[in-house]
Amino acid sequence: MTDPIAIGDPNATELVQIQSGQFYLVRSDDAKASRECIFQNAMITVRRALTAEFHYQLVVTRLFEEGEELLLDEEDETEQERSFLIDEALEFRIGKFEGQPTFQWRDLEDDEDDLYEFVASGVNAPTVATFELATYRAMYERKYGKSSDDVPESGLKQFVYRPGPNSENRRTHTQEHTQRIPSPPTKKDLPVIISEPATLYLWDLEAERFRLQGEVDASIVENGPRDFWLQADGPETWGSHKIAPELNPKFAARDEQLYAIRSYDEDVVMRDADEDDEDDEEAIESELAGTDEEEDEQYDHEEGNPQARAFKDSGVNKQLAVSKDRSYVENQGRIGVFKNSEDTGELQYIATINKLVAPKGKAFIPKKMMLHSQETNMILQNLETPNSLFNLDIETGKVVEEWKVHDDVTVDHIAPNTKFAQVQPERTLVGASHNALFRIDPRISGNKMVDSEYKQYVSKNAFSGMATTASGKIAVASKKGDIRLFDTVGKNAKTALPALGDAILGVDVTANGRYIIATTETYLLLIDTLIGEGRYKGQLGFDRSFPADAKPMPKRLQLKPEHVLYMGNKVSFTPARFNSTEEGTEENLIVTGNGQFVVAWDFNKVKRGILDKYHIKWYPKRVVQDDFKFGADKDIIVALEDNVLLTNKNFLKVPNRQSLSVTPTKNTFFVISCILYHRGLSLIGL
Repeated sequence: MTDPIAIGDPNATELVQIQSGQFYLVRSDDAKASRECIFQNAMITVRRALTAEFHYQLVVTRLFEEGEELLLDEEDETEQERSFLIDEALEFRIGKFEGQPTFQWRDLEDDEDDLYEFVASGVNAPTVATFELATYRAMYERKYGKSSDDVPESGLKQFVYRPGPNSENRRTHTQEHTQRIPSPPTKKDLPVIISEPATLYLWDLEAERFRLQGEVDASIVENGPRDFWLQADGPETWGSHKIAPELNPKFAARDEQLYAIRSYDEDVVMRDADEDDEDDEEAIESELAGTDEEEDEQYDHEEGNPQARAFKDSGVNKQLAVSKDRSYVENQGRIGVFKNSEDTGELQYIATINKLVAPKGKAFIPKKMMLHSQETNMILQNLETPNSLFNLDIETGKVVEEWKVHDDVTVDHIAPNTKFAQVQPERTLVGASHNALFRIDPRISGNKMVDSEYKQYVSKNAFSGMATTASGKIAVASKKGDIRLFDTVGKNAKTALPALGDAILGVDVTANGRYIIATTETYLLLIDTLIGEGRYKGQLGFDRSFPADAKPMPKRLQLKPEHVLYMGNKVSFTPARFNSTEEGTEENLIVTGNGQFVVAWDFNKVKRGILDKYHIKWYPKRVVQDDFKFGADKDIIVALEDNVLLTNKNFLKVPNRQSLSVTPTKNTFFVISCILYHRGLSLIGL
């Protein structure tokens, strides 16, 4: 880490600055919105405080697009700056959010458990390191009342945030800074919940296999309320891992009594697995491994064509929508339009919709976008107007209507009326707030909510996403981890599937409603909605309730620990999708993104109980979102942070050290894998 700034220079007011990012308040209370956007476009500065020597401030300044400030109504909030005295009490730390570096610090005024977060867009590692170092030097000068110019970096380590084992259990959501590892608890310090003999293995990076280390005592220790750690002790303490989704545990369970344990099973065949479909494994591997160089040439554009890259001149791609012959990518309020060429298999850049302006004249950056009405329009959500939707005419590139849905109900999520309604002349769509499901009809006067098709829950359900079937059945997921299945809008759910403990980030459903794929941060859940016994045997959970003692058993799809290691020790899935591209076709692929990788499971194999066979493709930038080209179940549109590409499932590779293409961390504490044999349960934890 270098120090190019002279923090002791009295003439320097602005010491270091990052000029592009977003500013959030991250709530600690699950009952509140977990992330509140304060400034959608902002910069952050370490600034000298002129009122006192050796005092500095973190200053976050709102940025406006050209002319945007003039468009603000007089009654609009015009707060342009937030400042924070730099002190070690801020517990300043580095993290990541959706692949972007972040700076986080505590809210010392209102709620000390909440965090402020600045997400830096498009900055490199040296810039982040420079900003971090300047902040630590500012802390040093405030604490000791003297210049930090002659202090070596080792003298600043006291200010690096390290949440110890007995620190408060604050939610940071995004903390990934691998160089700042929390001190793990040890059994001698904490009460032991359970301890059993175990065999410990470590992953050997060079040999690419687990190596036996010896016999240990595997323990679960309690570090506080809902704070448990897995620990391995032998002649020495090997280390501890916090039991959390980030652990990415891998189970091989043989006890099928519990819903949660069953979700880890790897050998349960689903009911409609076609025995005749068990093709020769080598033939399948050959197809998916990408042996046809001619097809690879046609579909694989990893370098990106110049026209596609012309769209990017600043900012980061965030959203993707794919139509029959077009792909749309949102980047800082602009939408790039690309043609899905059938002749060349390329994405051809066509145009950019440069600025989205509401009918009342205020520019905005869409939170979400969805194609609508035979793909001639695009429905946009605006964070600043949560009770409305905006109708973009794609041909003119103009927002032509604002649809006020309801005075008191926000529109947090939208979905087409049926799975393929976007290519049909259907005008209505489905909406959801955090605890309500309703239909939206833009043709009615006044508010666009259909009052007769509105269902609200009293409890705070924290709905997080929804999807529809070809016949209009609806699956609604929540941050609590549960899933509700509706046969129609405006009525009670027919089925409520219990949560496994992790928030669901996205949900998709096959066209016929038979299968649901739900995405959490570290794993996918595949759920078969077919009722297998009882009075309604043979029907789906969208239409009838499951017997109380026969809930569907979800199948967990996750990455192997050794592959996670090569992927950078982090799992953060994008919402997974089936390749439902047009009516009359049957899904055979599940695709998602993780960091710089596209990951795909063969759906037919998954239905046969083969859950740990998947294929990957590495990209030089983070995968923001991926989807299937309409009418082509093998073609995948991939939106990277700075590009839009087209690939084909045949050119995803079997994951190994070569195809993963990254250098893993050398921090052995976080590559420990232990196998615990106890009562028939084998646990592998990374």
